Amino acid sequence: MNVQVDSTYTHNIEKLVRKVCMLSQEPGETHENGCLRASSLQCLSAMVWLMTEFSHIFADFDEVSYFLFFLAGLVH
Repeated sequence: MNVQVDSTYTHNIEKLVRKVCMLSQEPGETHENGCLRASSLQCLSAMVWLMTEFSHIFADFDEVSYFLFFLAGLVH
C-alpha cells in the first residue's frame, strides 16, 4: 500500500477493512493468533496511512477505530 502513487486502488483496499478486523479478533492466545493480530495491526496501520495520504476516509473506518480501542483495552 505504501507504494501507491494515486488513489486508484483505494476502493479495492477499502473492501478488506472488515475482513482484516474480523481476522484480528480471532479468539485464543496461540502463537498463530498473536501473529495474526500483529499482521492485522500492520495492515490497518497501512490503511490509515493510505486514508491520510489520499484524504479518503473508508466507509468502515469505525471498524478500524473499534479494533484499535479493543487492542488498547478501552473497549470490551
